[in-house]
Amino acid sequence: MTFLTHLRSFLINSVAWTILVLLYGPPLFLLTAWRYLINFLATRLHSDYTVCSPNDTLLVHETPDKQPILTGGFCVCVEGKIDSDKLKTLFDQLFLSQENFSMYENLYCDLVKWCGYLFKRQIIMGRLKLENHFQERSLAPAEDFKVVVASWFQEKFQKGLPLWQMMVLHGEKDYFLFKAHHALADGFSFVHILSKLTGVTSPPPGGEEEEDKQGKTFWEEVKILWSVPEVVGSFTLPNISFSSKFPESKPLSNFEMLPMACGTCDLVPVREIRRKLGHDIHFPAIIYGLQIGVMRQCLLNSKLVDVDAIPEHVLLSTSLPVLKGKSHPRNKLTNHWSGGYVRIPLKTASAKERILECNRSLELLMKREGTYITWKYLAFLLWLFPTWFHRIVDKLELVKLCKYRSSMSCIPQSCNVQYKLLGLPVEHIYHAPLMKDAFLTAVLLGCSSSHHNQVDFSLFGHPDWFPDQNAMNVVMSQYMKKELEVLASECEIQFERLNWRASS
Repeated sequence: MTFLTHLRSFLINSVAWTILVLLYGPPLFLLTAWRYLINFLATRLHSDYTVCSPNDTLLVHETPDKQPILTGGFCVCVEGKIDSDKLKTLFDQLFLSQENFSMYENLYCDLVKWCGYLFKRQIIMGRLKLENHFQERSLAPAEDFKVVVASWFQEKFQKGLPLWQMMVLHGEKDYFLFKAHHALADGFSFVHILSKLTGVTSPPPGGEEEEDKQGKTFWEEVKILWSVPEVVGSFTLPNISFSSKFPESKPLSNFEMLPMACGTCDLVPVREIRRKLGHDIHFPAIIYGLQIGVMRQCLLNSKLVDVDAIPEHVLLSTSLPVLKGKSHPRNKLTNHWSGGYVRIPLKTASAKERILECNRSLELLMKREGTYITWKYLAFLLWLFPTWFHRIVDKLELVKLCKYRSSMSCIPQSCNVQYKLLGLPVEHIYHAPLMKDAFLTAVLLGCSSSHHNQVDFSLFGHPDWFPDQNAMNVVMSQYMKKELEVLASECEIQFERLNWRASS
């Protein structure tokens, strides 16, 4: 950075902090004092209440009866038949035993509202019955597992019970499904659960190379805090009305069911593509770029807009790990991730250009500590306000920036060792980030899982765009395949090497 750049940054942050402290300092101080008073009274008057952390409720604005589908989870496909009794016994030993309570106390919680704020309510250990959280059924001969899986993930949790469920699905292949409310667990929590059940150690969030062993020093924290106004402004102001050109559709919360599509390709050629794109390319940038390429294919085939009217860029909401250092509980169910967005080219036909620009946007987000600022400061600011404030913001659409058209996560898992559940090899891992009551304007919600030298994709689509399962199947069988073909061609790699297969 040049001297003038440093000076400009100093002046912007000086003016911004002066205004913020003078105008909003006193009310924010009172609001903070009020929130902590409510926390104190709630936990003293109700011994079974626990305060939700800001990151746990970053996307959760209401209790599950009013904002029900904020669910995450996974579906694993195995070779062989799952013994349900053995699975329940293993789960009970690993997660519901007395000695493991401190790590998995979220498995005993639901969400309640008190004085306008959300709290976790703990169920007494002896009253938690595993049978109340377990289902088992068999697929009919002509039944599509994706329809059953998508429907189950979008069922509401039972009122008064901890907010998680598990299911075994029998068919030509057997499936094990687990889901939980986002206030209790996140993507890495689900990887942790699967790792414990299979005895396979997964890499930390973001991969080994991104693990922060030391955390932030005092002066690093001061520097980040000082830069908050400039960073937030630089990401927010250019994009306030940016998404208005995108074809409008009904909010996802209006729909009972989002259809699901799944697909798989080999990991080795994807890594080769990454090397050919450049040594500084982040693996998630490839995944995000592919999903936006799929969205472009959807637009081209939907006739919602002419080709010339397709927006130049689109915003993709993503999750990246909060690298808190040694104090961060990797072996505890909690939210290890924080929100952010990347701006990705939509109109261009070049998959390579899409990924390269996505990588630049992602690099800027990480370089400016965007996800850390979201977790440490913005999430805390939202946490101070009661639920009615969030409802007003949602209804008035004050934050136009949050009209994300896509949401995608990229989860690296054990790439060289195959997962085995009760000794049965795991063929596929499909994650289910069904946050449809948080990302109301998204066209696609999805996640990738890298494991055992393959990449599994799972996508959930907006019913206005994909009215039935057949329409959703096209996403993987045609749109994703086409995008991978373009990318492979631009990187001079034979498409056949990717070994792409869409789940039928």
